[in-house]
Amino acid sequence: MRALAHAYAEEILAKHVCVTDLLEWFPSITLPLAVFLETTGPIRPRYYSISSSPSARPGHVRLTVGLVEGAAWSGTGRYRGTCSAYLADLTPGETFYGHVRTPIPSFRLPADPTTPVILLGPGTGIAPLRGFLEERAHTASTGPIELFTGCRHPKHDRLYGDELDTWHEAGRVRVHTAYSALPGHPIRYVQHAVAAEADRIWDLLEQGAHIYICGDGLRMAPAVRQALAQIYADRTGDDGEVRLRRLETEGRYHQDIFA
Repeated sequence: MRALAHAYAEEILAKHVCVTDLLEWFPSITLPLAVFLETTGPIRPRYYSISSSPSARPGHVRLTVGLVEGAAWSGTGRYRGTCSAYLADLTPGETFYGHVRTPIPSFRLPADPTTPVILLGPGTGIAPLRGFLEERAHTASTGPIELFTGCRHPKHDRLYGDELDTWHEAGRVRVHTAYSALPGHPIRYVQHAVAAEADRIWDLLEQGAHIYICGDGLRMAPAVRQALAQIYADRTGDDGEVRLRRLETEGRYHQDIFA
């Protein structure tokens, strides 16, 4: 019985095999439509961060979505993300339905436009941060901004690269980019960029900066948090994690992360 449970976990659960896969593998099985529908369950809503400023373009919403596509873990065919593939297949002029919601806790810029902000979001995690940058550029805010972002290679998947370069050159933001697949580049991941700019980050935190982290919650967000905690520990001798929890209590540490 234990061997059977292990096999089920390895061959079915781990590979995300669905009922449709099983019906294709074993065509002799007949399954009434009503029973099949009972196994599917409702589709969970997909939430994407808006990557534009409502002040800059009222009534316009920009989304930054990564297409999930690749060989199915089950070994049968290819897998395409339910919502990301649907959005990717839309053509200009088509209509799709959604709604705008306010996340809890909120993920928005400080009310004071002079407050320094530290933005961290590699890959599509740059989505809401790009909206913040557009907002501050549109309102000519003077608060210092440090952006830590990243991708595999500057020629392949550097999202909003030209726009970020323009804002950087105009002095709107200091951009630090990690490249995980660029030979010779000294910074591979966002947490490494954070460590390299420890003095600047500490200076802004002392000025009351807010931290915003968006992206992968399994690896990136914990690694960035550890790098930030180390900055506190190195400069105060205190437990860095305790200091970060204090920032959360003060409403200065914000996360919009996903697994």
